[in-house]
Amino acid sequence: MYLDDAVVTGRALVRSACSVLDEYVLHYGAAPVPDGGLEDPGPLVLAALLAGISGVPAARGAAARLWANRSRYPGPYVLGLFDGGLAGHLLALATAADAAGSLRGSRPLTLRRLADRNRDRVAAAASIVPWRRDHGGWPDYDLISGPAGTLLSLAVEPPCPADECVPVVERLIALCDADDLGRLRVGEYRDDPVRGFNYGRVNTGVGNGVSGVALALVAAADIGALPGSGRAALRRIGRWLIAQSFVDGRGMRTWAPVGRDDPPVAADGVGTARIRGASCRQAWCHGTPGIAWTLWEIARVLGDATLRGVAVEAAASFIAAFDGDFHLAGHYPDKVGICHGAAGLMLLFDAFHRHADLPGARALSEFCAAFLVARLDRVVAGTGTDHTLLTGSTGALAALLTHGHDGNRSWLRALGLR
Repeated sequence: MYLDDAVVTGRALVRSACSVLDEYVLHYGAAPVPDGGLEDPGPLVLAALLAGISGVPAARGAAARLWANRSRYPGPYVLGLFDGGLAGHLLALATAADAAGSLRGSRPLTLRRLADRNRDRVAAAASIVPWRRDHGGWPDYDLISGPAGTLLSLAVEPPCPADECVPVVERLIALCDADDLGRLRVGEYRDDPVRGFNYGRVNTGVGNGVSGVALALVAAADIGALPGSGRAALRRIGRWLIAQSFVDGRGMRTWAPVGRDDPPVAADGVGTARIRGASCRQAWCHGTPGIAWTLWEIARVLGDATLRGVAVEAAASFIAAFDGDFHLAGHYPDKVGICHGAAGLMLLFDAFHRHADLPGARALSEFCAAFLVARLDRVVAGTGTDHTLLTGSTGALAALLTHGHDGNRSWLRALGLR
């Protein structure tokens, strides 16, 4: 269900996007400034994307002004992309600068200047931040809160000059200097009820795992900032991921949230284990969809046919096994958001359709779009509890506004997508 083919649905989507921005202003207009003084990128990204489609300036302008007001008192900077950090601030400003002429009251040159200044600030901070090299936590390497996300923010158009990305690129390469990726073993969260599963293990996923590191190095390659050692790091990650894969009870090649110490490996390097049952935890953040895309992107950079074949096999096996009642069952906003839900699956399989011409990918992407459209009222209503780009209402609507369009897609780089 592409929006160009469904005018009524398109209008409903625009109205819902405006409603999300109205709800954002209503709920957060008098709320305390976020810790650290930087707002989530979601509201400004959504306002910018809406500006390229709609002629409804009121919601966009009010939301953009509130976002700026909630982001003008920076405390101690953190570099996170999706945790109120400086990298997310850069993503929002860079996306808005492209739409500044349509954002009521904005000045294109001012926004571009702000984005460029913040890009320099992120690059400078990334050169001195004391990330740990062993036994660290997710913020020491990952996409959501760590250097992988920082590097992805620097690659959003227009990208940071390659030489200014060197410190963070070298940081990520250094974490991948062994075949077992031992430096990425998490040394925190032993007794954490949510994150304890990752203690002592290498996370496989995109959001908090090695796949996010790989997608950041792919982005570095695309802007000419990846040295030969970075290609070697990507090759190690690719081999480690395919060795960790297994075929589940639904016939899908997939991955556990964390790697095993001794995965069974066939002669061709592909994991061969088969386990009973299947997990519904299949999303952008973890499982087959995001990791299959990661392997596709590594294969693209390296020209590796084996990695490409595993990527296609895994993605195709998810399409064959997909069951909306199983894989999209759960509570709101979790199953509509980008991180764990339909919005992320929609963007991933749109990418597989566009760039891999994968049979069935477009149909699955459109199914997810229809799933979201049928729940627009719930998405809008959830703004008061989660307005963020990665997990909340602004992200779900931003994904829908981008799906099927050839407009501003640069913000997808922050997700490791194209």
